[in-house]
Amino acid sequence: MTRLLLTVGEALAVFLAETAPLASANRFERIVSGAEVNVAVGFVRAGHRSKLVTRVGSDALGDAVARQLTAWRVDLHASRDPDRPTGVLIRTTGGATRGEAMHLRHGAAAETLQPTDVDAVWSDEVDVVFVSGVTAVRSASAAAAVRRTVELARSTGALVVVDPNLRPALAPAEAFARELAPLRGQIDIAIGDATELALLAGTSEQRAVATLLEQGARLVVEKGGADGAIAYDGRQRLTEPAHRAGSDVVDSVGAGDAFAAALIAAVLEDAPLRHVLNRAAAAAARVVTIRGDLPAETPS
Repeated sequence: MTRLLLTVGEALAVFLAETAPLASANRFERIVSGAEVNVAVGFVRAGHRSKLVTRVGSDALGDAVARQLTAWRVDLHASRDPDRPTGVLIRTTGGATRGEAMHLRHGAAAETLQPTDVDAVWSDEVDVVFVSGVTAVRSASAAAAVRRTVELARSTGALVVVDPNLRPALAPAEAFARELAPLRGQIDIAIGDATELALLAGTSEQRAVATLLEQGARLVVEKGGADGAIAYDGRQRLTEPAHRAGSDVVDSVGAGDAFAAALIAAVLEDAPLRHVLNRAAAAAARVVTIRGDLPAETPS
């Protein structure tokens, strides 16, 4: 049985430099990415369905983003803005250091996301929603769209999955904590590193997992990068080491999103928690071996 995921966020035109540093790079590959994009695509490649609610410019990059997402079989709901451009990210590849990145996203179309964008495409068929702090900190209206997504999910019994996805280049940690605070007590699955879980819970790193469980989360997953991941469901604590990549680490960007997509799919397939963690870690390991955020194919 296929499941339906809905997510709201920015679909980016990404220019991936062939060489580093950026200051001397003169050849780039254009790809499509964004935290919510990567989760939506990963969920589709796991054999399920995804809806992505976004806004892009009425420009060539918006056209390219729409074509690519449609080719990836994402059910795309992208309003076109004639006055604002499609968001752009220019970056190098990188391993644990993540390389360099320039965010050309201020004033982009996605900053005008609205709760009504979500209302227009909502269906009681939605099984799970995925939201992140990246969208919540973009603007007041985008934050409201995130809150509306969670509100609709709670009203129909859909799972709510939240990844703070802290990005200091977009906003300080305090802004992420402030905009995600209204979601406390409404989260079913929380995913993040120790710092992200603490700002999501509104407490210290030491108390974050326990607090999120007390607030009603069914599952809290603490990601540790090369140190693996730890899952807590209130009954058990399971650890999963990071899977060894099949080759050298090429680009770590997107690994966390692949982890989230595979984890959500496995949870909805009622897999045992050990299998959920193993599948998520395997998905993350595949991504770090390629340039860009998404491999050409993701095995089920």
